Amino acid sequence: MNNISSNNAEPIQRILLETLMYIGLSAEKAAEIWDEWTNWPDFGDGINPESDPDKGDDFVMPFIEFIIGHTIKSGRVRDATGDSDTEWRNCMDACGISVEAQEAIMDPHFTYLCRSNSCIHWARDTINIRYDVVDGVCSTEQRGHDQKDAPVAP
Repeated sequence: MNNISSNNAEPIQRILLETLMYIGLSAEKAAEIWDEWTNWPDFGDGINPESDPDKGDDFVMPFIEFIIGHTIKSGRVRDATGDSDTEWRNCMDACGISVEAQEAIMDPHFTYLCRSNSCIHWARDTINIRYDVVDGVCSTEQRGHDQKDAPVAP
């Protein structure tokens, strides 16, 4: 990720296009989601993106929930549960999972684990775990940034 650098005065941002690619989305799917996120329509329903919570509306959509809702769409993606690698790849392609993340999920050394659940389960799990890493790095960076700005006791 381009913005992960703890030497800067500014804390790391997690809501970035680069985050979408880091968590395992293809460049195409990441760009699609980023475009929708950054051009959030105002439907008058009181829902705003996490990056714009100051509007005072009723509900703030967390970035990760937006991502999951735009990748692992129930009923829109045909899940794979069997032994067909082609069905698994088609499912992950439909979810917008990057080739790199697909290779990690489909690693032959872990076929027994992969096939213990569905394709959509592992796609969601991969996105969530990688997002938790980004969130953890950003939280740690923010704490360090906040401590750096704190007044020093005499």
